Amino acid sequence: MIRQYCTLFDRNYLPKGLALFESLKRHSSEDFELDVLAMDKTTLAVINELDDARICAIPLVAFESAMALKGLKATRSWTEFCWTCASNLIEYLLPSTTIAPNFEITYLDADLFFFSDPKQIFDEIGARSIGITPHRFPAHKRDMERNGVFNVGCVTIRNSIIGHRCAKQWAAQCRAWCFNRNEGDKFGDQKYLDVWPLEYGSEVCAIAHPGINLAPWNVSNYEIGVGPGVDGRAVVFYHFHEFVDETHLTNYALRVSDIKHIYAPYIEEWNAAKRKIAAIDETLQRKWREMELQAERA
Repeated sequence: MIRQYCTLFDRNYLPKGLALFESLKRHSSEDFELDVLAMDKTTLAVINELDDARICAIPLVAFESAMALKGLKATRSWTEFCWTCASNLIEYLLPSTTIAPNFEITYLDADLFFFSDPKQIFDEIGARSIGITPHRFPAHKRDMERNGVFNVGCVTIRNSIIGHRCAKQWAAQCRAWCFNRNEGDKFGDQKYLDVWPLEYGSEVCAIAHPGINLAPWNVSNYEIGVGPGVDGRAVVFYHFHEFVDETHLTNYALRVSDIKHIYAPYIEEWNAAKRKIAAIDETLQRKWREMELQAERA
């Protein structure tokens, strides 16, 4: 079986997206494919230039047309539109007419990075149709659950009857309303997940492993060590929320151990991704110049 992942990003998140891909290549014990909704032409060109069967770019124009999203872009900020696209990407990639319980899609935010085998996610989800991760806010930040008990950074949906229904409903909800504000029981694409454990019952796995979606908002709950490890268990992936560069890691307070064992190796990979993008960009510029010369000669 080939494990199916999807994500989306534009040129601003391109180094993070490539770092995510490299981490999957390094740590996945299973064959996988990462489908990327390329939010601009630069991202599309760079991914196509990688020429790697494990990563596939989806042009935004084709996706917008298929999911009837073109009219929404003008009504939302770019961030809100990207949030809208995440749930719709899952619906887009799930077979629309065939229920195939052995097929599943896992959406990943582009700013995630794997430190150990992602198979641990699916071992915990088991045969259930839906896998989501709680934010696990520390007690003094529990009021942040007003934005959602669960985090959208990693969502697995199986193409079972329940999973298919969940994906379609979530995508439709986000098309109708997905804004960066609290309004009633809504916030972005995220607060819709709050009701899933009630609505879908035992088909939902609220993942308990502390190393799955470890993040700056919850890392203070745990002891971080070599590996990196979290309370003696392997960190599966970390969510580099708010990461800009070496000078701005996050707005949350971090400890020396967090920076040493988690952020330092990520910065190295992020910089390597930037160098790869620069090399690809140079190759693309050369190809485009050659095409222009050929056109002039013609």
